Amino acid sequence: MTDKCNQNDAIHMHINAARVVFEIQGDGTMSQCSSLRRCAEHCIEAGCEVMRFDLSQCIFIDSTFVGTLIHLKRLIAKKEHGSFALIQPADTCVSALRNMGILDYICVVDEPPSSDDGVSITATRDDTDTLQRTIVEAHQELAGVPGPAAEQFRRLAKRLALEYESTSA
Repeated sequence: MTDKCNQNDAIHMHINAARVVFEIQGDGTMSQCSSLRRCAEHCIEAGCEVMRFDLSQCIFIDSTFVGTLIHLKRLIAKKEHGSFALIQPADTCVSALRNMGILDYICVVDEPPSSDDGVSITATRDDTDTLQRTIVEAHQELAGVPGPAAEQFRRLAKRLALEYESTSA
């Protein structure tokens, strides 16, 4: 694991009233999840009801990143008019989502890209405890998604949780 993200990896946030679009460029990985999650949860608390993730320029997503998306999808769905979708995911992302059994669970839309530059979200280097907890929670989210991969993610989430508990005790 490296200390920082690839320089080509970036997340830009575009806010317009009660709508936010997170544009993922390069890789979407566990190293970005805590910062992305905190920012998205803040948007939801501030009244955001429409959340989009533009994956058109994203070339790789790992399971922790996908689990974080599932978590945010679940949170925004609690809003009265909550709406969550992925915008034009790149072929590599579609393949990863299909392989994880998630593609049928997430709405994919064809919307134009945001016209402004947005605000960059900086991935902070989390302490080991925060990173481990983020990984465990993301995989627990994946385990809760109906479909063929759920059992595999349940076993992995259970193992990760046990490892986390043993190192944080």
